Amino acid sequence: MDPYNIEAEFLTWKRANDRLEHPDTGGDPGNTRTWFVSMDGSFLIYGPHPPDGSLNEPIDFPHCFIILDAKTEKAMRHTKTGD
Repeated sequence: MDPYNIEAEFLTWKRANDRLEHPDTGGDPGNTRTWFVSMDGSFLIYGPHPPDGSLNEPIDFPHCFIILDAKTEKAMRHTKTGD
């Protein structure tokens, strides 16, 4: 399923990070200006491979959040949620 309900907000790192279900508690870029992007869809994540090399069943996450540095356009954080 293609992403839909895509929204972007121009926020500081702190405000964007505080929107996440599990905020980053490591280094704080403080007032770095970011784009906080949220979207709905079907985001499949595969767990680590079992010892036999086979693939695990994917876990489907319906929401994705990305924090982009507004100046460099590099992803600073991304996460998926199940609800």
